[in-house]
Amino acid sequence: MATATFDAPDLGKTAPRSPRASLGGLAVAARVLDKCRAEIAGTAGDFHYNCPLDRRWFGFTGIQADAFKTFVATGANDTAVGEWIQAHAKPRSALAVAVWNVCWWINPGVLFLNLDDWMHSRRGAAK
Repeated sequence: MATATFDAPDLGKTAPRSPRASLGGLAVAARVLDKCRAEIAGTAGDFHYNCPLDRRWFGFTGIQADAFKTFVATGANDTAVGEWIQAHAKPRSALAVAVWNVCWWINPGVLFLNLDDWMHSRRGAAK
C-alpha cells in the first residue's frame, strides 16, 4: 500500500494516543488511527495495528479493520476519519456510547498502558 499524504506518527520514537483519547465520539479510536497510520507509513515500531485492543474497538463499532485501513490510506485527516467512523459504525444508543467511553476513561488498566507508552516514548527519545 502506498504511503498516504498525512503525517504518520513514528511509533518507534513516541507512543500512539491514549485509549482515553476520543475520535468520532469514541474512546480508543484515536489510538487505533495512530497505529493504522504508522503501519501504512512503515513507522509502527513495536506497536501493532489490529491488536486485541483495536479488535475490541472494531467489535464495538462493527467496522472492519481492512475497510478502516483503506479509508485511512487516502490521507484523511482526523476530522474526516471521525466523520467516517460516525457514518460507518453500527448504530449505538447514546447510552451505549457513553458507557463505552466511561469504561475506558476510568479503566485502571489504561493507567498501566499509559505508563508503558510513557516508558516507550522515553526509550524512543533516547535513541
